[in-house]
Amino acid sequence: VPIPAEYANFVELSEFADAVAAVRAHRQQRQQQELGQERLPNQRTRRRRRLDENNDNDADGSENDREGGIEAEDEKAGEGGGGEVDEDEEEEEDEMKNVIEGAWEETKLAREGEQEDKKEKQSSNLLKVNHIPFFWHVPRTGGTTLSALLARCHGLVQATSSFSSPRLFARGNDAALASRFRDPTLYTVQTGGEQYVNVDLDSLEGVQRAVGGKLIGKDLADVVAVPDVRLGSLLFG
Repeated sequence: VPIPAEYANFVELSEFADAVAAVRAHRQQRQQQELGQERLPNQRTRRRRRLDENNDNDADGSENDREGGIEAEDEKAGEGGGGEVDEDEEEEEDEMKNVIEGAWEETKLAREGEQEDKKEKQSSNLLKVNHIPFFWHVPRTGGTTLSALLARCHGLVQATSSFSSPRLFARGNDAALASRFRDPTLYTVQTGGEQYVNVDLDSLEGVQRAVGGKLIGKDLADVVAVPDVRLGSLLFG
């Protein structure tokens, strides 16, 4: 605010504020006057331009009408051609969609076929593991009773020893049955309504005979019972 410092030092604060407000109001008035003077010539020039444009429009009215008719005809023709272009574009889009969908379906079928082939290969490559119950008959633990239950109640074929089965222990009384237990070929024999493999696992010779006859590999027995776990382990070696 252009107020001398000497004057500001001698006036009170309220009077100084009033002076500042008066100066600002005077500046705003001057700025508005200057803007008004600048707008007047601009308005005059705009009015002159409008008059000139109106005269030109009146003179060129007929020519504009002719050109307007030609342009209208061109627009109609253009609209017709645009419709054809739009139809062509829609046909191309439909064809592309059909091609994409067909390719996608073929891909899905191919993937499903590959997955089925993988599953078949995996199933064929799986090892066939046969689990045979293995019973270690410790003396005076009910092993003889268990052998009788498995044979009579469940009808299971046992590969056991004369220590576990009284039937095998008494086979010496039957010459025909005893001769079968000396046969190098392993098979199922029946005695007293119970089924056994013709091998006695009570000794090392009997275990070796079972290994040679592939007792475990041929799945001849449903249950294996041995009095010595060390001899029984040789069956799976």
